[in-house]
Amino acid sequence: MRTIKDLLIAIPLCLLLIVPGTQPLAADEASRDEPVDAEQLKKDWSVALDSLMQYSSEQRDAAVEEAGETLAQMDQQIELLEEKTTAEWEEMSAEAREARVEAMRELQRKRTELAEWYGGLKHSSTQAWGEVKAGFVDAYRSLEEAWQDAADEFE
Repeated sequence: MRTIKDLLIAIPLCLLLIVPGTQPLAADEASRDEPVDAEQLKKDWSVALDSLMQYSSEQRDAAVEEAGETLAQMDQQIELLEEKTTAEWEEMSAEAREARVEAMRELQRKRTELAEWYGGLKHSSTQAWGEVKAGFVDAYRSLEEAWQDAADEFE
């Protein structure tokens, strides 16, 4: 029987597999073991989102590439939260464990939703671009909020 700790360890792997081809960015490898400041991360993700919103259907390839890079960064930060949970698991109270598990479940759910919209970005028709892009943006914002809630839970 799998324990909650086993599931927590498996979540980052699942998140990285949701969007094929996304890996933590090489430029970020040196700082990989250190979580990024939550406020700076929000600013970076907001800039990326603002940029994505400006792309037309003719610029889809560039939009998909930028979105994929940002998703890889999000995955990396989610993985760091998971690693922190694993490292602190034995010292946590049952309530803290439950709160973290729930936060990570919500992150996984939101990340899956975003992956679905990301696939839509990659394969949408010119006519559907605006609708798909809007759905991606909404899912992106939702994941961003879930990430912030989880990061707050982990402090």
